[in-house]
Amino acid sequence: MVVRAHSVEKLKRLLKDFEKNKEWADLVNWLTGLNQLLRHTKIKTLPNECILAKRLGKCDVSNRTSIAQCLNQSLPTSVHALALETYSIIFDTIRSTGQCWGKRLAYYSPGFFAFYQFARLEVKQRCNEILRRYYLQMGTEIVACINGLVTVMLTGLDDQSEEAVRSVEELLEELERRVGTRPLFCSVWLVTGLT
Repeated sequence: MVVRAHSVEKLKRLLKDFEKNKEWADLVNWLTGLNQLLRHTKIKTLPNECILAKRLGKCDVSNRTSIAQCLNQSLPTSVHALALETYSIIFDTIRSTGQCWGKRLAYYSPGFFAFYQFARLEVKQRCNEILRRYYLQMGTEIVACINGLVTVMLTGLDDQSEEAVRSVEELLEELERRVGTRPLFCSVWLVTGLT
């Protein structure tokens, strides 16, 4: 229990230290430290999870550190790759504890979904892997975020890379198998404004 409490305190300190990041190299160091902490501890419930999600994803304009968010499209690919690795570590933790996906993903999805359409080709496949490995494995809870998923996937169909487009088509086919044709097409019509 002492180890867990120490890890939680260390994570809280790390989240507070985010404010000190001034350049993208600082973010690389911060994310590397966060990833090491998350990998080597057995924290089942992350403290300040909403703040963590905000640090990883694209934040709203009211946040004074919005320029320094880890999935900000102006940051280098190396920062994006580390942030996506952090998403994977967190999602593995959520899955291993058997906790409710829907509620927890509500924290992380907005930042991830907003980033997807601007992701460079180097990290787009990693994004697709996160969609495949975590979102499409949610079971019935996937319905809660279907409009976000469809929006993300539709932007991926506009990619210049044939391989990336093929990957997104496979994701859409898998989503259809998971939720059914009717819910998928209702969502497509809703997000494209065809209703």
